[in-house]
Amino acid sequence: MFAHKLAIVTGALAIAGALMMGCGESAEKQLDHGNLSVDEAVAAVHVPCLDSNQDLALSAEDFGQPLAGGAESDGDGIDFNADGTVDDADAAFLDVDLQVAPGSDPAACGDAPLEYLVASDTVPAITCDDGARAIVIVGVAGGVVDLRNAENAAGVRWMTNALIDELDERDYQTLALIAGPGLPGIDAQLNSGMETWIAHSLQTVLDQYPCAQAVLLGHSHGAITTDVVASRLEEAYGNRILLVVSNDRIEGLYMGDTQSRPQSVPVFNIFETNDSDATGASFDAPNVENWDASGEQAPEHGEDGGASKPVNHTTIDNSAGVRDRIIDEVVERLP
Repeated sequence: MFAHKLAIVTGALAIAGALMMGCGESAEKQLDHGNLSVDEAVAAVHVPCLDSNQDLALSAEDFGQPLAGGAESDGDGIDFNADGTVDDADAAFLDVDLQVAPGSDPAACGDAPLEYLVASDTVPAITCDDGARAIVIVGVAGGVVDLRNAENAAGVRWMTNALIDELDERDYQTLALIAGPGLPGIDAQLNSGMETWIAHSLQTVLDQYPCAQAVLLGHSHGAITTDVVASRLEEAYGNRILLVVSNDRIEGLYMGDTQSRPQSVPVFNIFETNDSDATGASFDAPNVENWDASGEQAPEHGEDGGASKPVNHTTIDNSAGVRDRIIDEVVERLP
């Protein structure tokens, strides 16, 4: 097993319960991420460490190679598409145009931060049997350092869990791809590398599962990442991207593509005006629905709970009202 790159756990999905808060009431922490935690994910990786043959290029040839640092794979590997088998279908995820930064230290891979995970409550996650309906949820948080930390991407993971729960009630198979907006250790700009990795990952999943549609949910810098991914894929896969949720998109300090946005895929653009230091904005386009969520409430300490206060940039992804509206927007578009 690629022990330093991957945690494989079987078992049922643990869904975070709905969190209802009234003004002034305290809120519980939103850190029960179920199979969206690293320990319960199907795969959790630091992407540069996938360069197993250490040629500074990510490619299908890296599958089946000894681990960087000298450990052996023992014939096991990474089940990126959550089908229960490690094979060429998983190697396709590495057939991506990304170079590992020169000078990277393979020996440090065991302690490397994890910025990308794949989660499913069942394996295989998607079967595409006759009549099967499936949704791939791509959740990109605004400030991920290491997904081992439950507070990293806490809001996006919490919202994604709630959406998975709703889709499960409606007999949809689900697969979740969770990431931050940056990809350290790649020979490209921090955010540009993740744009490429997520776009390729989603394309690969959609190719492998023709019954699947996609929902992209991004917060802050992550909203830019999901916009870019949708813009790259909409020409070929636009009819399969159900919705892009842009939650308080912020462009400052983003080192990537801030210009590309979906032109035809539906976008639900959420913003707030309560935070003078970081605030989103409306965006006028025929495919965009804007919602000013400034009147919504969230725990004042975000995922750590606290009294209900008007949302700001760092708590809008912890708001039960915002979460429920996102779920409603997705459900309205289900076929």
